[in-house]
Amino acid sequence: MALPPALAAVLLIVVAMIYDWRTRGRPHRVYVYGAVLTILTIALIIPLSETRLWMSAARIIQHLGG
Repeated sequence: MALPPALAAVLLIVVAMIYDWRTRGRPHRVYVYGAVLTILTIALIIPLSETRLWMSAARIIQHLGG
């Protein structure tokens, strides 16, 4: 469920990077850092989402909501 929003975030970052590249000659480094961190997050979502530790954390968060 978290993959499509994360991919949309990467797409928005890429659009901003392209805009910077075309208007300023290079993308701002914050966009580059943001894209790298977002892609790393996406790469870690799938393998970590099925671990016992994550399921325990998810149950704790779920109980906080009532």
